[in-house]
Amino acid sequence: MGAFPQQPENDGQQPVRPATEAYTPTGNTTGTFAVQTSIITVQPDANLAPLSKVELEVLLDGETNPARAGRDLCLGVFGSGIFGLIALIATVDWSAAFKNASWGPFIWVSLQLGATLASGVGAAIYQSAYARKQGNSAYADVMGRLQGHFSIAKR
Repeated sequence: MGAFPQQPENDGQQPVRPATEAYTPTGNTTGTFAVQTSIITVQPDANLAPLSKVELEVLLDGETNPARAGRDLCLGVFGSGIFGLIALIATVDWSAAFKNASWGPFIWVSLQLGATLASGVGAAIYQSAYARKQGNSAYADVMGRLQGHFSIAKR
C-alpha cells in the first residue's frame, strides 16, 4: 500500500470532496481525514503528517548541504590561495632573495602553496562525498518516492 494510499471508494458514510472545497466532517469521521488531495487512513502505529510541496523542496536540500558547503568553502580558499600565490611570486625580488640567500620568501611561498594544495584536496574529498551520497542512501530512496508522488523532476 505504501506511504501514500490511493483514495478509498466512497462507502456512503463520508462524502469525498475536491481539495479546493472546505471540508466539513459529517457522520462517523474517526479514522480518516482529508489532506489536500489525498484521503489518509490513520493507522494506530503510524504518525502521519501532511507534506506540502514547499516542505518537500526544503527536504530536497537537506542531506547534501554539508558536503556541498564544505566543498564550496574549500574551493573558495583554493581560489584565494591561487591568487595569493601568484601575487607573492610576482612581488618578491627573487634575484635578491637568491643573492642574499634569504629563506623568508621561500618559506612564505611554501606555506602559501601548502595551504592552496590542502584546500584543493579538501574540495576533492568533499566533492567525492557529495557525489557518493547523492544517490546512494536511504534518504535518497525516500526523496525519490516523494518526488514521484509530487511529480517533481529529480535533481
